Amino acid sequence: MSKEITKAIVDEFETELKKNLPQFQRIKGEPLPTGCRVYAWQFAPDLTFYVQLNIVHAEIFFVEIAWSRNGQWPTKTLPGMPRDIPEARLRRDNPVGGDFRFRLPYLWQAKDQSWDVIRQRSFEERVREFESPDFLQKLATPVPLQEVLPKIREVVQDSVSKIGEYAVPYLLQVAKDVGVTATTHET
Repeated sequence: MSKEITKAIVDEFETELKKNLPQFQRIKGEPLPTGCRVYAWQFAPDLTFYVQLNIVHAEIFFVEIAWSRNGQWPTKTLPGMPRDIPEARLRRDNPVGGDFRFRLPYLWQAKDQSWDVIRQRSFEERVREFESPDFLQKLATPVPLQEVLPKIREVVQDSVSKIGEYAVPYLLQVAKDVGVTATTHET
């Protein structure tokens, strides 16, 4: 069942991205871990924006955002902090070699977040579940596919809407900050 869920997440994510943020096109050939898809927006010849869909355990996914002056997904750049979050004592990281990469939720909150299409529980709830003595038994108990498929659209729509609401304005500000103007796609 996990392959069916993964495929449904990818298909829905690509559909939502094409519908709402068509400037991001899927790219292939980048060295990525299993379960990852990368979408690029070539904003200008020397500035590319990226969205990475990272599916783990078939039903949970993360979204990373990146930008590069080098025209490639920044595989060697570790995820950083895109903004100062004083209340959490977190400081914005600087790009490395013209590349920067981070988890999407850090644009609006002080903690990471994943999207869970099966149990729709918080990160903290999943940590507690992982620490429970019956974790492996729960993990081995499959959720029927027909119960999962309707939830996928809602969860994916939320993630893509947050890309539009938070990441796109951030990326446009990055372009302004580095003095680059769009050449291939109007925003």
